Amino acid sequence: MLNHLAVNSYNLWVVIFVALGTISTAYGLAIIGSTVGQPNFYTYFDLAPAGEPGTRLNPAQLDSVML
Repeated sequence: MLNHLAVNSYNLWVVIFVALGTISTAYGLAIIGSTVGQPNFYTYFDLAPAGEPGTRLNPAQLDSVML
């Protein structure tokens, strides 16, 4: 089954496209994860610290944070 491997330009471009998409997605998730993990993130948006329920914002302010 693997005796005959065909490498053509289409297969190469598909592999490159998928690899770049994976790298860019992983990089973005790493940046978002490290940003949300910073204590300043919670104080800047006036959110309750991790482990505390709720938020100190009223609903109108919370909508502006999410949008």
